[in-house]
Amino acid sequence: MDGSIRKWSLDISSPDLGKSCLDLKGHNGSVNRLQLEGSLLFSSSYDRTAKCWSADTGECLRTFSGHRGSIYPLLYMPKSTEDTETDQTDLQNNHDFLVTGSADCNARLWALSSKKTIRIFTGHDGTILTLGSDSAHKTLYTGSTDHTICAYNMLNGEKICKFTGHKGIVVEIKIVNRLMFSSSADHTVKCWLIGDGEFQGHLMRTYVGHTHTISALTLFDKYLITGSGDTTVRVYDAKDGRCRKVLKGHTATINKIIVNELEEKLYSASNDSTVRVWNWKTIVDDITK
Repeated sequence: MDGSIRKWSLDISSPDLGKSCLDLKGHNGSVNRLQLEGSLLFSSSYDRTAKCWSADTGECLRTFSGHRGSIYPLLYMPKSTEDTETDQTDLQNNHDFLVTGSADCNARLWALSSKKTIRIFTGHDGTILTLGSDSAHKTLYTGSTDHTICAYNMLNGEKICKFTGHKGIVVEIKIVNRLMFSSSADHTVKCWLIGDGEFQGHLMRTYVGHTHTISALTLFDKYLITGSGDTTVRVYDAKDGRCRKVLKGHTATINKIIVNELEEKLYSASNDSTVRVWNWKTIVDDITK
């Protein structure tokens, strides 16, 4: 809660393993989110700013100011390598961009080089908690405490459509090709069709089984994996929506799930102050036998 960010050594060959090796100070409120992109670290804070740091030296390189409420999600968009039509905005000038979502109910698109706001995306009636975009960065998706997800044209800021159906706050969204998965405090994950065409926003399926807010969400291979305030991890068949496995062991909300393909391990982090390591191969074998 002191507004600082610490970098820790994970070098198992070093005597400094597990020790803090860098202290990044500059925020005047609690740090809400972090996103590491190469040598750049992005942070959002209750102090209504986002910052860009050198992950190597700890130097604050940029401060993004303009939101009227705490900033939560961050979405970094690197330079486009695709040729695009000429547009009068900086969005077509091959810059790096940062998108932020805030308690002021708006999302902002920033040019990394100038720190200027390029777009303000409006339309929500609650805090924006999660962000996503298609692979071409043409469409921005925002999930909110108002129970909805909005899709915006990244070039002109216009709202394309609103996804309605959740009965609780939208906690996290993940986009895979033309599908968007959203987790919610209504204890469900929903799968939506996105992209161009008349079926944009069509609800494909709903995943049920949890008894509390779904606070962690990831997709791996053909499976949807979720973590919840009910302290369980669930593994669903992403295509048919069936829950194929329930993993128990945590005693508090699960807030992050990662699958390491090389190690064939699933990691779940929880508010019970533990990280659990699960054998992913064993899980899949149990499902498919």
